[in-house]
Amino acid sequence: MKKFKMILCLALAVLLVNPIFAVSAADNNYNEQAIDDLFEGMNDTDKVLEMPEGGFLFGKAEIYDAEDESIKLGEYNSSTDRRSITVKDAKEQLIEENQNPSKVQARATSVPSQTMVLAPGQVYISNRFSGSGWRVGGYRFKSGGNGIWLKWSTFIDDGRVGDSGDVDKQLRNPAAQFGLALYKGYPQYICGGMTVAEHETIYFTYNPINGTYYRVENN
Repeated sequence: MKKFKMILCLALAVLLVNPIFAVSAADNNYNEQAIDDLFEGMNDTDKVLEMPEGGFLFGKAEIYDAEDESIKLGEYNSSTDRRSITVKDAKEQLIEENQNPSKVQARATSVPSQTMVLAPGQVYISNRFSGSGWRVGGYRFKSGGNGIWLKWSTFIDDGRVGDSGDVDKQLRNPAAQFGLALYKGYPQYICGGMTVAEHETIYFTYNPINGTYYRVENN
């Protein structure tokens, strides 16, 4: 009888544990697919540069003080910077972060103080989002060249895109909704200028699912 009870307990343990492992594996595969999608259009041998406020740059960008754009904080080029890594290595880094949640930092809860100006044809990929309440990306974004439109995508969870006024109002009024909705699987071309003339846009999201990312490109 004791032997029968032990076998029954083991059988129940297997039934309880296996579904958990199955869900975990599916989640990992889902996140890995999203990470592949983040780098769509890039070869594994292409170079990306990890940025000071997080995320990866593919190509060229300039960073300015958001309150005074006469102050240039830096110029970046993933093709020539010695700190750049391959797209393959960047994917592996993000996958490792997904497997180690303790490495993930919650995103900001304030309007970003730096503006990234993306040159035509260039791409920025965010760090992973986590945290509760409204969370905000690390940069404002502006199109370089003659255009004012940027292509925005969100992965794993939905988000919103707006200018600094939208983000400020959102943080002050958490129950309301400001800016434009951005749904996973449905990229959108968005320009700024809803409340400011500089055509800057910012990503923000509410209670993001761990592993949420966004991508913005000037194309």
